[in-house]
Amino acid sequence: MELANFDKKHLDQRGFVIGGGPSILGIQDRGFTFSTLEKEITIATNKAYKLLTPSYLVWSDGYFLKEFKGEIDSIDCIKFCANNVAKKFGVSKQNDTLIIKRGRDVEQKTLVDSFTEPFPMWNNSGVTGLRIAYTLGLNPIYLIGIDIQRLDNKNRTHFHTDYDNARIKKTKDVRYDKFYDSFFKTIEDLKRKKVKVISCSENSRLNTILEYQDLLTVEGLNHV
Repeated sequence: MELANFDKKHLDQRGFVIGGGPSILGIQDRGFTFSTLEKEITIATNKAYKLLTPSYLVWSDGYFLKEFKGEIDSIDCIKFCANNVAKKFGVSKQNDTLIIKRGRDVEQKTLVDSFTEPFPMWNNSGVTGLRIAYTLGLNPIYLIGIDIQRLDNKNRTHFHTDYDNARIKKTKDVRYDKFYDSFFKTIEDLKRKKVKVISCSENSRLNTILEYQDLLTVEGLNHV
């Protein structure tokens, strides 16, 4: 697969970026089955592949690949892997894996129009998934499970419990503030490009700057 073949591949089609926030549990509790999204274009970040077989999967750090490589290899979808992570863990270009060159943070870019450019694959898989959605040409983009909070009101960090405690404790509240800032800058740039982003997470910090829509009310989804 050639990277350039994915530039604006889904131009002006809607897509869904799925994170790992515990708000996903609330959506499931209200009767939504995530496999119904498999007819849509979906970008799963990290362990979101536990919810459905996505169109695309992205992760941004070596820990994730090291811990869950067996699971990742078994998923039938296109995968995005940063070149520095691929080099460290011996990942080669395969039929289902796209290796993208990670851009340097000092470049301060949030968006690029081609996967052949150094990609602003910042150290947060959610915002990286949003940026990939733009490069794929998706519009509008729905965000699911992008809560940007360390804990919800039930002291849950994710919709799953697959990460070890050391990793969870390593991510402090101040880190989530940085995550928010990165999303904020990316969303502002997307607005300037007339790309609509919608939050489907009821308690997301992004709901102060984004329209919120209950996933169960999104047109064309079968919620039964």
